Amino acid sequence: MSFINVSTGAASLGKSMQYNAFIPDCDRDDIPVVLLLHGLSDDYTQWQRYTVAERYADERGIAIIMPDGARSFYTDMKYGGAYYSCMVNDVMNSARNLFPISRKREKTFTAGLSMGGYGAAKIAFRNPDKFAGFISLSGCLDIAKLARDEVFGDFKLIWGEDYVNTVPGSEDDTIALLGTYSDGSKQKPRMYVAVGDDDFLLEHNHNFRDAATSLGFDIKYEQGPGNHNWSFWNEYLPKGLDFLLEGMN
Repeated sequence: MSFINVSTGAASLGKSMQYNAFIPDCDRDDIPVVLLLHGLSDDYTQWQRYTVAERYADERGIAIIMPDGARSFYTDMKYGGAYYSCMVNDVMNSARNLFPISRKREKTFTAGLSMGGYGAAKIAFRNPDKFAGFISLSGCLDIAKLARDEVFGDFKLIWGEDYVNTVPGSEDDTIALLGTYSDGSKQKPRMYVAVGDDDFLLEHNHNFRDAATSLGFDIKYEQGPGNHNWSFWNEYLPKGLDFLLEGMN
């Protein structure tokens, strides 16, 4: 397994950006790939610093791409960078040009924790032709509720001053995005959602789980002892990877 740091131009941001990658050392191409996103207070280095994600990738023969999403909620910000477009286009195109990773939908996934869990879900929902599923660990999966309940200066930068009314029902509202699959025209992503019993985002995850289940999505929901921390995420990341990879068979 190789660990590689990439600095590349990102047209969506109008500047260079960085991402880290775990790439299997093998002579095959078409390697399954996971776009792994960090949380609000983190950066693209945290996954390799605080978890054994590299070992999980090595054991499963998969590539993991870990980009820097700043504090953007992986959104094309009103007053800031176009981080959603950067993830979907710049990062994935760069990784595929550099490494022998798959271009097939059924071998391409997103994952993340907290803000990154939200970003992983949103990216998968809005690109059903590119991503087969996602992992959300302690994700902000009811973003409209978060906009109502919390005061984030970041939200004004992301969605504008009236974010409380702008977010609900928008293409950035993960629960609303579930409804865009109701006509059967798009292939639904598989979902792995995990959250700790004591996590402050527990209600968010319950709301999302209930909405997804009622609409017939293939969702595996797990809840157990733990909080909003790396111990929980390190335990449940491999479970999510196994669930997504099972769907390739």
